[in-house]
Amino acid sequence: MRTFDLLLFSGKGIISNAIKLFTNQNISHAGAVLKFYNPVWLSIAEADPEVMAIDLERKIKEYNGSIYWHPLKHEFHKYRSALGKKMCNYTGIKYDYFDVLKQIFFKAAPNAKKMFCFEMIFLTGAFLEPKPLPVPERFKKVVPVGSEIINLKWWVEKGTKIA
Repeated sequence: MRTFDLLLFSGKGIISNAIKLFTNQNISHAGAVLKFYNPVWLSIAEADPEVMAIDLERKIKEYNGSIYWHPLKHEFHKYRSALGKKMCNYTGIKYDYFDVLKQIFFKAAPNAKKMFCFEMIFLTGAFLEPKPLPVPERFKKVVPVGSEIINLKWWVEKGTKIA
């Protein structure tokens, strides 16, 4: 696994099940891999309860549900370092509870002041400098949630179940 590979989660808990019910999707959470060197440490960047990096091995071991790994497409490999730095710049940003609730009934516009998991991943790629990753027209003003995030076409579509 390498930086900005996508991890999609299908949880079994109450909140995960509520998210899946209201979004009508099987995915309840997302994170992106952050690979650090010297020493090598695989972590996951996620927004829960704030944007932070946590140990990936521990997350996989402790997660109550299924996890799917979607590698970043080859054409975007040259951006991995910049994507990792961008995600690290979001560290400490508080969780966006309001937009998560808004997603249930409407679609939320991207907002970098507070973030939920899908928003953190979307903003990392869509606002990468100096060159953002391509964003399909239908996601120009809304954050893709659940399995919709794969429709950004930044990652290999068919994921590998890792837990």
